[in-house]
Amino acid sequence: DRLPILEANTRRLYCRLLGLEGDPRSAVVERQLWSFAESILPRRRCADWNDALIDLGALCCVPTNPHCGDCPWRLHCRAAEQNIQHRCGRPAKRPAVTHCTEAALVIRSDDQLLLMQRGDTERWSGLWDFLRAPPEVAADALTGGISPAARRNIRKLLAHHALNARRIDYWTTIEYTVTRYRVTLHALQIDATGARAANGRSHSARWVDRDELASLPLTRPARRLAKRAIEEFAMRTCSTVPPNDGGSIE
Repeated sequence: DRLPILEANTRRLYCRLLGLEGDPRSAVVERQLWSFAESILPRRRCADWNDALIDLGALCCVPTNPHCGDCPWRLHCRAAEQNIQHRCGRPAKRPAVTHCTEAALVIRSDDQLLLMQRGDTERWSGLWDFLRAPPEVAADALTGGISPAARRNIRKLLAHHALNARRIDYWTTIEYTVTRYRVTLHALQIDATGARAANGRSHSARWVDRDELASLPLTRPARRLAKRAIEEFAMRTCSTVPPNDGGSIE
């Protein structure tokens, strides 16, 4: 097939040939590179042509200290002409990864869980998530315990949603990455009362059962926590099934 190629080596090569100093992975630059790659594509032996360009980028037009004196395209290279090879084809620096700790409240009432819909100004707007606890609760969970102060904060947060906690326990920890953040999320399991009042207090709060969890649009971390919750629901259901007395149905 007569198709151009654009990968790490040819991307750098094309940027230098064209004298492009922008991020080679940006949408604007990438469109220029694809257009250029197509414009120089020969009518025959395209696979050999593409292989040769990859080799040229890998062996001659290397990221640092390119061997411009050995390049067959030196006379057509704008970067070499302007001596800006070191500024062309360089991907933008990725922002430093920021590590942070969060706490989620997995609030249970019988076999239902309380979820909150993310607001318009929040990450994952419109998706459903478990209630998030204040930062000091997340820091507390990092030590492996829940201090009296953290429990008071949790109870205060629950009272805002017309809920009372019968039990507050550590449940599980998961990790996830979003943009430049690497998040450690501690999930606390709470057995609560006042479910009907909670639904009336906030339009964004909703109690869901096992079947709804599987189809509701959840955030990525909530989806992982919900999967475990569904498994526990199933185990709880199995444990409450009366034992078989050995009889048969005829």
